Amino acid sequence: IAAEGRDLRYITIPVSRFRDDLTISDADISAFFAANQDRFTSEESLNIEYVELSIDSYREPVEEERIREEFELVRGEYELAEESRVSHILFEGDDDERAARLAEAQSALASGRDFADAARELSDDIGSADAGGDLGYTAGDTFPEEMEEAIAQLDVGETGAVETDAGTHLLLVTDRREGSSVSFDDVRFELEERLQTADAAASLLIDVERLRDIAFNAADLTEPAEELAVEIQRVESVVRGQSEGLFADPRLVRAAFSEDVLEAGHNSEVIELSPERFVLLRVAQRNPPEPLPLAAVRDEIERELREEQAQAQAREAAFGILEQLAGGESVESAANAAGFDWQLELGARRDSDRLPPSLRERLFALAAPAAGSTVSEVVVDNDTLYVMEMMRVTPGAMDSLSPAELLALRQRLSSDDANLLLQQYETALRADADIQVY
Repeated sequence: IAAEGRDLRYITIPVSRFRDDLTISDADISAFFAANQDRFTSEESLNIEYVELSIDSYREPVEEERIREEFELVRGEYELAEESRVSHILFEGDDDERAARLAEAQSALASGRDFADAARELSDDIGSADAGGDLGYTAGDTFPEEMEEAIAQLDVGETGAVETDAGTHLLLVTDRREGSSVSFDDVRFELEERLQTADAAASLLIDVERLRDIAFNAADLTEPAEELAVEIQRVESVVRGQSEGLFADPRLVRAAFSEDVLEAGHNSEVIELSPERFVLLRVAQRNPPEPLPLAAVRDEIERELREEQAQAQAREAAFGILEQLAGGESVESAANAAGFDWQLELGARRDSDRLPPSLRERLFALAAPAAGSTVSEVVVDNDTLYVMEMMRVTPGAMDSLSPAELLALRQRLSSDDANLLLQQYETALRADADIQVY
């Protein structure tokens, strides 16, 4: 029952208390190193030769005339045309009806009526009427040609009428934004960079294909490097978990340690690191694991010995206190004598968050103590040990559960029943099924 309660006292023994006070001698470190030399070896590594093709190596100056030609081709991308904001009132119907309604609207506007109010009441364009007839901005290519020509002839604040296939439009230009243009000098650097990059990318891809063809049959990197006039570069001691430099890229490491490259001694395939960077590599030398000197692993050994001894001392302290409790010593006096904190927890529940999880789990795994006695145990949880004494178990009772706990219990039991029925149903289906495999 979820409401079961358990009373306990427990002592907390942090391993850090022992770890911080330890002194590890040089003799201990040396002895550990001598006894475990097979553990302290370098990782297998490779000395690698490679050639790299990068777009930056292909960048060349661009002739001025070509940059100016490019400017003429693309200047429209940089220029903004003049834009006009326009509102309209649309009149539909036959010619006479449209003419009459247009005249009525123009008369109302002449008398001072607001254009937006007139559009809301009179326009047959439902989409723009609610916005007071506003159609937004146009650069001369948004509306039918007749409308655009009329808009271009109107000044801001001026109205005019025009006929289109949709009907009669009474137009009002409400705003006009000037266009903008750029000079050659404004965009010269950008255009030069664009042309330079396009040329370099094309040349790069041609050489990448050449490199693939040459490298496939080449015994090493000498011929590919000479054909493409690139330098053979070298990097030492590349390991599988390389974390620095070019070979921190896992694609290069996988290629270097692949069977075809490492075991067979072939050149790798040309590896694309990005559309602007390609690498071809081969293994120049394989460096097997070697014993490491003591100086290289001294700190690691010291940390391990410190942790090992601290854990051992913490366990010794914990089980020493456990013996004291078995001899009749109280938790309080044993904890105080050793200088550890202790706590009393009454009515601890399975869902209590006041206890460390490992301690709570073990507490509810123990059998209840006999009347008048206690149950004591050491619980180990990474950097902390607990000496626990359970004094009493109070059985749960339905009437002690809160409404929320009762609901949760019913739901859990219902779920358990449903799962059991489902398992039984599936078992019965399997038993009765006639399975054929084709």
